[in-house]
Amino acid sequence: MRLRPRSRAGVPVVGLEPSCLLSLRDEFPVLLKGAEKLAQSAFLLEEFLAQKPGRLKFREMKHEVLLHGHCHQRRSM
Repeated sequence: MRLRPRSRAGVPVVGLEPSCLLSLRDEFPVLLKGAEKLAQSAFLLEEFLAQKPGRLKFREMKHEVLLHGHCHQRRSM
């Protein structure tokens, strides 16, 4: 598995697609021996950003950046 060496090194896996990322967390440890570290290092984007608020520094961009979020991220509150 290509992600295993990176997860062992402490590199987080950040995903935008909940069903794919949650498979890493919930199903991989059951199906693959030794995938627990990978599961612990898998985060949805908003979970990753919420870990340490203010950690990322953004610089001014000359182009507009768009992110098409998933329905669970856009729902009305």
